Order: sequence, then C-alpha cells, then structure tokens
Amino acid sequence: MASQKIVTRSPRDNAIEVEPRFVGYAAPGAYTNNGIEWHRVHRVLRRHWRLALAFAFGLELLLLLIVAMIHNSYEAHATLEITPTATETVSLHDTTPASPVQQDYLDTQSEILRSDYLALKVINHLQLDQNKTFYTPTLLGRIVTTMKSWWSPQPQERTRQEMIDHLLTVFRNGLSVNQVKNSLLVNVSFSSESPQLSASIVNDLVEQYLQDATKSKFEAAQRAAKSMDPELKDLKKSADAMNDEVANFQKTHEGTELAAPLPLDDNGSADTLGAALSSNPIATRVAELNQQLTQSIADRLQQESYIRLLNQGRNDDLPQMKDSPLIQQLTQRLVDSRAQLAQALAVYGGNNPQVRKLQQQTAELDKQLNLERQRIADQVKAAYNSARLREGLIRKSMGELKGQLDASNANAVRFDMLRREAQAQSNLYVQTASKVRQLAVSGALSASNIRVLSSAVPPVRPASPKRLEILSIGLLLGLVGGMAVAFVAEGMDDTVSSLDDVHKLAGVPALGLLPRSAARARRVAPKLAYSRPGLSAPKYRVPVLHFLTERPDSPEAEAMRSLETAIRISAQTKEHPVKTILVTSAFPKEGKTTVASNLAAALSRNFKTCLIDADIRHPVITSAYGLSERRGLQDALIRPGIIDELPRDPMAPPNLTVLGAGVSNPSAMDRLTSDAMVKLVDQLKGKFDYVVIDSPPVIPFAESKWLSAIADGIVVVARCSTTTRRALTWTMNILDDVQSKVLGVVLNGVDPGSEEAYGGVYRRYYSRSA
Repeated sequence: MASQKIVTRSPRDNAIEVEPRFVGYAAPGAYTNNGIEWHRVHRVLRRHWRLALAFAFGLELLLLLIVAMIHNSYEAHATLEITPTATETVSLHDTTPASPVQQDYLDTQSEILRSDYLALKVINHLQLDQNKTFYTPTLLGRIVTTMKSWWSPQPQERTRQEMIDHLLTVFRNGLSVNQVKNSLLVNVSFSSESPQLSASIVNDLVEQYLQDATKSKFEAAQRAAKSMDPELKDLKKSADAMNDEVANFQKTHEGTELAAPLPLDDNGSADTLGAALSSNPIATRVAELNQQLTQSIADRLQQESYIRLLNQGRNDDLPQMKDSPLIQQLTQRLVDSRAQLAQALAVYGGNNPQVRKLQQQTAELDKQLNLERQRIADQVKAAYNSARLREGLIRKSMGELKGQLDASNANAVRFDMLRREAQAQSNLYVQTASKVRQLAVSGALSASNIRVLSSAVPPVRPASPKRLEILSIGLLLGLVGGMAVAFVAEGMDDTVSSLDDVHKLAGVPALGLLPRSAARARRVAPKLAYSRPGLSAPKYRVPVLHFLTERPDSPEAEAMRSLETAIRISAQTKEHPVKTILVTSAFPKEGKTTVASNLAAALSRNFKTCLIDADIRHPVITSAYGLSERRGLQDALIRPGIIDELPRDPMAPPNLTVLGAGVSNPSAMDRLTSDAMVKLVDQLKGKFDYVVIDSPPVIPFAESKWLSAIADGIVVVARCSTTTRRALTWTMNILDDVQSKVLGVVLNGVDPGSEEAYGGVYRRYYSRSA
C-alpha cells in the first residue's frame, strides 16, 4: 500500500518557479548579528584578495605617474589689512549693524581683488601675454586655432578676445584671495612655475588695487553728493502718497481696526500677517473648531476600530468586553455552572431534576451573557454614530466661518501692510536727509584704509605638488577601494559560498562541510558526456576520490566521517527509520558521486551498506569500481532475483556492496521510474542496513524526482563557489513535495583554510600533524 501511494503521487512541476519559497529562510538557531561580522569580512577578503591588491597597486601606479608628470608650483604671498571707512559704512539704505557691514565690506574687497578688471591691468602692466612661463598655448590648442583660421577666418578683434579669455583663465587658476578668520586681514597669493613671476604678479596686483581703491573712493563721493537732491524729492513725494493711501483705505474698508500696532524687530520688519490673524476673533474661533475637529476625528477613528472588530466577529477583543466586571462575573458563573452540569450529568443522568435545574441555570446565564455582550456592542455602535455626527457638524461650522475669516483677514493684513510701508517711506526720508551731510564729509577724507603688512617675495620651496602625501593618501584609498571592490565582487557573485547561504536559500540544515581536496587523480580520464538511454556505459575507469580508504587521516576523510555521523543523528530524529539515502545535486560536477561513494564507505564500517549507481546516463560509480561488464541496476529492474546473486566487489570495503548501472537496455529509463524500482529498493532495504543511491542531478533530469519520493532521506550536495543560489533554491523547490525527507545540504569544495571550514581548523590541525 505504501509503495502504491508513492507511485500514484502527482509530482509538482517546479521548473517555472522563479521566486522560491525558501528564499529568506533563516535556520532555527542560526547566528545573526546586526553589526559587523568580522568573519564575513575576512572570508570576503580571503576570496578576493588578489583583486583588492590589484586595484590598490593600479591606483598607486596611476598616482605615481601623475605626480611624476606634474610640474613644481611656487606660491608667493602678500598680506593686506583692510579697514572699513566712514564712507563705506555710510549708505542711503544701510540699516545693518557694524559686524555684518564689516564682513560684507571684506567680501566686496576680496571680490575686487579677484576681478577681471584688476587682472587685465596686471596682465597689461607686466605684459604677461608675452611671458611663456605664464602662458604657453598647448599643442592641441595651437592646432585647433590654426584649423579654425583655415575653415572660418575670424576678425582680429574676436581672436584677440579669445586670447584675453585664455589669459584670464590662467590668471584666475593661479590667484587665491583668502580672508583670515576673525580679523581684517586678507591674504593674496599666486601660484606659478616661476617663483620670481609669482612674486611680481602678487605685488603688482596689490599696487593696482591700492590705486584703484583711492580713485574709486573719490569718484563715489562725488557721484553720491550730486544724486542726493533728486532722491530726497522722490522720497518725500513717495512718503506723502503712502500716507494718503493709508487714510483712504481705512475709510473705505471695514475691519481695519483689527490690525493693532505691531512692534518692529531688529531688522525693521514685523510679522504683520501672523499678528493680524492672531488678533482676529474669527481666526480664534476657527482655531478652536480645528482642535475640536482633530479630537472628533480621533474619537471617530477609535470607535471605527471597535466597529471593525464587531464586523469581523471579534466581539471578545473589544476593550469594553474585556474590562466589563459584569461580563467577567457572568463568564465565571457560566463556567462554574457548566462544570456542575457536566458533573451532575455524569452522576445522575439527564432525567434528574437537579440536572434539569442546572441546565436551565446554565441556559439563563448564557442568555444573560449574550444580552450583556449585545448591549455593549450597541453602545459601541451608538458611540461611533455620535462621533461621526459630531465630526460632520464641526466640519460644517468651519465651512461657514471660512468665508468670513478670509475677508476679515485680507482687510486687516492689507491695512497693516500699507501702514508699515508708509512708515518705512517716512523713516527713509528722514535718514536720507541726515546722511547727506555725512556724505559731504566722507568725500573730503584722504587717509587710506588699506595697509600692506607684507609684500610678496620669491618663494624658495615649491608649494605643490605634495608628492609624498598624495602617494600616501593614494595608498590608503587604494586599500579601502580594494576592499570595496572585493565586496562588490562578492555581491555580484551568485554562487553558494557559505553556511549562511545554505541556511537562507535551502531552508534545511547544513549537514557538513567537505574541504576542497588537494589530491589529484592518478590518471586523467577523457571528458564524459551524458549518454542517451540505451547506449552502453563507458568502459574506461573514471577516478573517484575515496577519502576513507586511500587517505583515512586526511581532512576530507574526517569531514566525511562527520557527515556520516550527522546523517545518522538526523535519521534518528525522523518518525520513520531512514534506511534509503538519496544523494543528489542541482547540476553535474558538484561532487554528489564522491559524497555518495564515501558516505557508503563510511556507513559500511558498522553497517551492511549497498551503494547503487542510479545515474545510468553517466555511471561514474560503475566505472570507478570496474563494474561496466557486470550485471547491475538495469538488469535488476528486469529480474529482481539477481540481487541475491551479486558477488562482492573486491575493490569495495567488506560490508559494502556496489550495484552498478548494469547493461544498458532501451527501457531502462522507464523502469527506473516505475513500480519495479520501488520493489527493488524495498528488497534491498530488507537485505541491507543502509542503501545509498547516487542519483542524477535534479534540475536537468526527471528521474531524480521519482527517486526522491522512494528514498527515506535526501542529501543535497552543493559545490562552494560553483553552485548558484538560483540552482540551489530551484532544487529545493523541485524537492518541495518531499521536503520532509531532505536531511540537509553538504557544502562541497570548501577552502580548508577559510573560516567556513570550522574556522580553518583543518589547515592548522593537519599542518601541525604533518
């Protein structure tokens, strides 16, 4: 009956599933850490250290070439002390305090020092356009200029302007004007390949600036004095017009009295709109209604949540139900009454008067409890309707007040703005009249407010480039960037490379780690291709690494013994004994045959074990044990009786019997997925303690699904840094129908020195043993 149930199962087609159900699964008890997991960092750097070092070396080499090609640059400095004068601080519209004016003045003078106007004066005075150290067109620039002159002859003025633009660009790139913090000092510097040239440019720039400052001060005072009379007349006319407009607006609009006088702040301005609105009684009423509306919405939402619980039939989850003393009392009494009724029924039977009385009492208590629950539910509904009604009334009131509020606020704010503007115009007229006299005095000042504290001298040492610092920073950035590149490469790696990947993707425990073997096959076999059913098996031997027999003290053999122990422990936790173990993988060349062969050898140390080569397309075990000409699985599927006639393989351990693929026949694939295979496995389970089946890969071949349904336990083999995450999740989805039989995953090909291989214990322990 059990066999028939397995045969008629409809396997689930998972070939088109893209989003596996196992993604994101965390194994129970798996170690998680939200901080930096240094063992992961060590693993990533160990895997990609060559890439990281190549990046760091390449960056350092590039910087070395760059700094070798950069010419030395000399920087000459001059320091100026610039003090704001009375002329500069006196302005018709200046109402700012002393500190901001001082900073603004320094900013303005710094920009003048950087201006193209002074740059052109220095270029013309020193004839920098003829100085090859200052300006030498590049070869590419000369070629482009020549080609332009050939194709489209330009006027001489345009050519001259382009040259001036290039000269100004070079000048700006070399010039630096910086203010010394919390002082009146300005530092002027210029960088050039010639120390004498840099000092000459700085000194000439300072001289041109001093001359221009003296000249501009005198001319500004003269212009300001001439412009005062027309401006005074305009200001007086504007102030009178604004006062008339304020008076007319107050006569023609109601509600202007709401705009109370507002005090000015330090900047001469006031929050007119906010103060006008705050003094409006309609605005105060709207604010109160808004608070009430907020509370009403909160009450309605709370009651709506209670109604949602009622609609979902979760009446007992209501706080009113839980906190009601009457319901608690009725519930307790009902429980006690039911308990007494059950006891009376058991003692007296259903016709006893006492029993009938208890039944009536229980029914009455149940009725009262239901009525109380219904009453509380009605109260909740009534409260919800009341909250909705109150919210609607408040919204209606706010809508009625909105029009009145807008009109009242507009009049009040407009009146206050007009009044402020009129006051500002009057104040400006008074201030301007007083400053006319100050301008007349400032025009007669002749003392300079600019002092040269230190002139520029030719520098002795170059200021740039700082080659050692650049190379040091480049080395640091190269190492950090190399680590970043290593992590990027790790993020782009789609293969399974750690136990965490197995836990998250497979959703089953990792049974063991099989270190990557350093041993090489004694003989290189020809490349094998999967043959079609019906063709004979390969007649040459394919080397399979037998760790337990050839190198019993190797790390691989120790890992295989640990795997055998883990499988036996895992098998004991199952409801049914695990005697048939299927070893499979997602794709070929992931080590399933090696794991199956060595696992069978490990089990045969203490138990009678049968190893079946069910991968009839690629019978590696058959070739490895020299069973190509013997009767095997395909023969046993036709004549099950030959199982009792199998001779013991002299190459295998004493308790191990190897059942090869056998002689190929056209119907072998159909029999492998039929009742004949089920009966053969049952027959072997009665003869052996354990049966290990080497299955074809799960994804490309369909018979693995059938064999997985027959087996008592399944071991999935994944190769480290070879098996992709998609392949592993796809494999687990294919085995989804029998996932309770999956004992775990074996991660094959792990680096013995990595942290995954038990913290590198293999490498350290066996290196000491050697």
